[in-house]
Amino acid sequence: MPILAAFQLYPHVTAFAGVASVAVYISAAVASATAPDWVYLLAHASFIAMSSLCCVVFSALQRSRVATIDALVPRQATFALS
Repeated sequence: MPILAAFQLYPHVTAFAGVASVAVYISAAVASATAPDWVYLLAHASFIAMSSLCCVVFSALQRSRVATIDALVPRQATFALS
């Protein structure tokens, strides 16, 4: 889910999706097992959290790139007309 949210170019939405994914993963794993393997559970949860953090950075980078391109388009249009 965080990977799909990263393409929306809203880092806060991507961060929310990442936090929600980690919370749902942990709660589902704890609810489904009588004695969960905490090392395994926390390792996978930290992997999801790190992936989510990378997605937030990617989303912010893409948003910055789109904003830069958006700012350059009017300058290029006036340059092409002259």
